[in-house]
Amino acid sequence: MAASSDCESDAHVIQRSLAENSVFTQIFERHYAAIHRFLVAHWGPEVGADLASETFLIAFDQRARFDISKDSARPWLFGIALNLNKMEARRLHREFGAYERRGERDELLDFDDSVVLRVDAQRQAGRLQLFQVLNQLRPEDITVLTMSVLGEMTRTEIAELLDIPVGTVKSRLHRTLAALRDLFEPDEYTHQDPEVADEE
Repeated sequence: MAASSDCESDAHVIQRSLAENSVFTQIFERHYAAIHRFLVAHWGPEVGADLASETFLIAFDQRARFDISKDSARPWLFGIALNLNKMEARRLHREFGAYERRGERDELLDFDDSVVLRVDAQRQAGRLQLFQVLNQLRPEDITVLTMSVLGEMTRTEIAELLDIPVGTVKSRLHRTLAALRDLFEPDEYTHQDPEVADEE
């Protein structure tokens, strides 16, 4: 079989992968970096990398359900990544709550056990640091921003994935960038309007 052209659409690649599993590697190579950046921004390098890998494992398992009328798989992959993002957020909040409840009983534990719990709680708190910043912003606005800047998705792709008008995507980007300028010092954050040359 001849090698696939770089110009071959994601839909064609996924369709071919149904008969030849290894072909799906092309989807991974095309989109992993964007998915990885998006998830690492939310969870840090270790958890973000795990979730990015899981995104493509799920995509591979569910590739027969991909809508082949869509040339690009990126919105579909980000839909999977967003679901994993929400699941991880729920898991983390449950786990962190459990650490806090167990922390109240530290005095009943042996010293060694108490130290282990405190170290684990500190790690969880570090992972929540980004959430503490993002909680000052609207979650739906942050999602649009990270998908645009880190996920390299066009405004049209974001609108399609989130089922909102393109105009709403534009206004959320503008609002979030303005809010970020208020949160960070001018020398720490340089304003760049994402996707200035976005194709509509």
